[in-house]
Amino acid sequence: MRSWHLVTSEYPPDAGGVAGYSSVIAHALAAAGQCVHVHTRGPVGTNSDGPVTVHRVGTTFGRAGLRELAARLDSSPRPRRLFVQYTPHGYGFKAMNLPFAHWLRRRAATSGDAVDVMFHEVAYPWVRSPLRHNLIAAVNRVMVRTLLPAASRVFVTVPAWGPMLRACGFSATTPVLVVPVPSTVSRICDPVAVGRLRQTFAAGGPVVGHFGTYGDHVGRLLESLAVALCRGLPTLRVVLIGRGNHPWRREFAPRHPEIAPQVVCADATTPEEISRTLQACDLLVQPYPDGVSGRRTSLMAGLANGVALVTNSGALTEPAWLTSGLAVVPTSDLAQAASEILRNPARRTTLAVAGRVYYDAHFAVGHTIDALLGAS
Repeated sequence: MRSWHLVTSEYPPDAGGVAGYSSVIAHALAAAGQCVHVHTRGPVGTNSDGPVTVHRVGTTFGRAGLRELAARLDSSPRPRRLFVQYTPHGYGFKAMNLPFAHWLRRRAATSGDAVDVMFHEVAYPWVRSPLRHNLIAAVNRVMVRTLLPAASRVFVTVPAWGPMLRACGFSATTPVLVVPVPSTVSRICDPVAVGRLRQTFAAGGPVVGHFGTYGDHVGRLLESLAVALCRGLPTLRVVLIGRGNHPWRREFAPRHPEIAPQVVCADATTPEEISRTLQACDLLVQPYPDGVSGRRTSLMAGLANGVALVTNSGALTEPAWLTSGLAVVPTSDLAQAASEILRNPARRTTLAVAGRVYYDAHFAVGHTIDALLGAS
């Protein structure tokens, strides 16, 4: 049996989608009887996270960090399988860490380790402005071309990454395996606590939640959506859940002082607290600039926790979402769709149940583990 070595730029207590994903996968592999090590950033040292051994290799994946990573791997029994969680910006050097890509290629060629790569993202897109960002886009593509020969298996979170990898020279005859991400927030069954929490948000009206990290693109979509919903229903409360909620609200409030009191932040940081807060909402609104897709852990959390939600289609939306029976609408229709769902309790119940069933059928972590172990 090979030991599994997850190489990731983030791992709890770090926040972020890749950190949460890495933790869920590491623990699920361990539960399946695998020996699991995680190699990530942080002060050099080793500790246990339950059945998972976590190695911190330094603050960056630069020369010293890569030497530490190699030493940790070499001290582990063979055979070994590296499972690299790849996002170009995650490994530092302003998303242009070519030495990491070269190290991975040499490692595969000389160590005998099997290397799997999960592409959470492939490369920064080409843009018209600012032109300097195209340097990042170009180097990202060189990084992918460099590391692809190291990969014994290639996984992607959405089908759209497949053509990008082919454009970077990945063989057309080698399969690209689509493995969507599971929720990083397990459902906590605690209706009393959920009810108490809801009372702190509600003002005699419905509670609409959003779970995310409040980046610029999502933030702009959310702002217009929150304004439309709050103006249409003065008793509504919008609850902001997730890292970055307080800074986002601080910028939102001066622009919309008349509805700012309707928008509140939830101080939920642990998965258990987030689960209860999600369940305290009547509806989640989850807009994405590239549309809903299998890589959105924030949306998966809503589905897995049995909460009705509405989201939008876009460039990365897989066709199955449009026939899923869930509330997936064009971006321009989000406010209207959310308003209609809020007025229809039966529809909310139907969406909540359908979402949980859809999640279990397509995204639950067991599907990921089956894919990883199926040909390992």
